[in-house]
Amino acid sequence: MPILASAPPGSEAVKLNDHQPMRRTTAAVVQDLAQPQKPEIEHQTLQQLAIPAVRLDVDEISSAMAARLTASLVSHVLFLKSQIPFPVVQLSRMPGSKADSRSAKKKLDLVNTIDLLSSHLHTTFRALSTAFAASQMNGQKGQTARPLQKAQAHMAVVLGPTVGTSKAKVLLVMSGLEVKHAGVASGSKTAKTLPPTVADKSDEGDQEDHEANDDTDEDDVPDSDSEDTEDEGDSEYSDEDGSDQEPGSSDESPATPPRSGSSRSVSPSSETAEPPSATFLEEQQILRTADRLLSRTLASACAEPDGGLSSELAPTQTHILLRAPRRFSHPEWTPRQNFTRSLDKTLSEYLAAAIKDPASSAPKPSKPSYTVGSRTEGVWIGSRGERLQPKLDHPSEETEEDDMIWWTWNSKIVGFSDW
Repeated sequence: MPILASAPPGSEAVKLNDHQPMRRTTAAVVQDLAQPQKPEIEHQTLQQLAIPAVRLDVDEISSAMAARLTASLVSHVLFLKSQIPFPVVQLSRMPGSKADSRSAKKKLDLVNTIDLLSSHLHTTFRALSTAFAASQMNGQKGQTARPLQKAQAHMAVVLGPTVGTSKAKVLLVMSGLEVKHAGVASGSKTAKTLPPTVADKSDEGDQEDHEANDDTDEDDVPDSDSEDTEDEGDSEYSDEDGSDQEPGSSDESPATPPRSGSSRSVSPSSETAEPPSATFLEEQQILRTADRLLSRTLASACAEPDGGLSSELAPTQTHILLRAPRRFSHPEWTPRQNFTRSLDKTLSEYLAAAIKDPASSAPKPSKPSYTVGSRTEGVWIGSRGERLQPKLDHPSEETEEDDMIWWTWNSKIVGFSDW
């Protein structure tokens, strides 16, 4: 299995040997990084970026990996921006002095909010992938069918009392996000021809027809059946009144076995827990490796003269924003059309300055100032063969649901410094 290697700002990524084992020490990884590259990959020209870049040796970024890396980035930003006194992982394990103290309450609220964000991000990226797939299929109507392509996702971590009065912005650009309908089999024709909204409506219509047929069948039942039902109901009440009798006093046996018996027959198989499959363990190992790669990339950026993402900011609120189509649907995200123009401008300037000009003779670019006012920084994460796309998608002329707008997460993270 391939090993992921960090790519510091302005440097090329190194792909390690495929035959090397997954579990390795840090010294072994550093030793491999110091070795010269193989001749077969020397001809590859990678995009030179002036920002921290994480190049993943995967074909596409899954929703689970995108959620894991986004939650990890938010945790790193909170610590690097002095919003919390310790890293989130260490903070959640440290016992407080007093359970009812003000600092302990702030710590508990922050840890719970981070956990809530992590759980929401898994469904968020699945919904975003589905929205991208529906938008691409909508644009392919009347054209020759072709495989769905990967997409570039954009998120923003905004620190400040409000989004409009931010003190700092950290942008996340993710190239190579998988695009597919969630919850639909790959071989299903519905996934290739109908967007989720149309499929849901057809399912609702079929369900209403079944319910109508059931109501008609119930109306056709003779009155004698209803009388028998009433008699059975009376007998049930009489049985409940005589429930104090001995279990063996009744000669009649039930026509069907009790539910407890059926549950007992299933319980042995349910109690025997199957070991996790090799695919699941392999996926978890890839997620942990990608998380460590992001951590090393941010640490390398902070060691640079410009300081990377680290800066001293007074504790404030942290807002999470996502750029997604209008058709994107998630109960924990609210569309913010009024932020679209300003954030798109900030993002466009950031992407334009993030790509390093190969013709430039400067040995090392200084940290660019993308916007006037609050400090704007960012990180790029890409899959194998992906490049940073500096141009944003323009509004769709055919369908308004395909327009890209910004969404805000309904909750917010509140930093603290006292401990």
